[in-house]
Amino acid sequence: MLEGVGYYGARFAPPTECQLIKARVYTYIGAGSASECILYVIPDADGKPAETSTFHTSYMPTHDIWTDFSVTPPISYTPGNKFWIVIKIPVKTASSYVWAITDGELNYPSENTYHYGEWKVPPDLLGDLLIRAVISYTGVEEEELLPSGQITLMQNYPNPVLNKTAISYTLPGKMKVKLEVYDVTGRLIRILLNDVQPAGSNEVAWDKRNQDGEVVCSGVYFYKLSIGNRALTKVMVVL
Repeated sequence: MLEGVGYYGARFAPPTECQLIKARVYTYIGAGSASECILYVIPDADGKPAETSTFHTSYMPTHDIWTDFSVTPPISYTPGNKFWIVIKIPVKTASSYVWAITDGELNYPSENTYHYGEWKVPPDLLGDLLIRAVISYTGVEEEELLPSGQITLMQNYPNPVLNKTAISYTLPGKMKVKLEVYDVTGRLIRILLNDVQPAGSNEVAWDKRNQDGEVVCSGVYFYKLSIGNRALTKVMVVL
């Protein structure tokens, strides 16, 4: 299935029980005409794609645009059940390929990318390979999942928040993390975490209380995960 050259792929590690509902790919078309591509969803086998796929579809890449591919029927995964999304380009040319952004802060482990016959970071594309998985899970209809090796912040559950809620995130390695809650005016409500955390899936609970131990009012709040100079933010509703 993956013989020859002309492949790009990214490995995903769902942090929670979920269903893969879409594959999302950004394709850049350079000089010359585009070639028909094939998108595969493939189980992980010891750090590499398995021999057979669970989903595939053909498409003609469109110039500089994100494209969604519905995975029908959706594929169910549990934490630790990794999978790959791989793009096959029939010929090794510069006419069409999956684009990546050169950004040293977005690098992720080499086993998560496939480049012309070897599963490694492309030497000329040292940043974010623009392949995403779109998943659904309890309480969330649709959420974008980044390739494993990157930082992921999940939607809190339950949301809206009645009494307490859980905020989950994944880390590519052991690192210092700050998790904060803000109101709609940008005022800091609570620092939930400011410490070194292990790699993998982590979870923090919030009981609707501010830094002084008082229960907050109903309304819209933001929670922000900060790691170094990077930050991810999501919205939650408190009842």
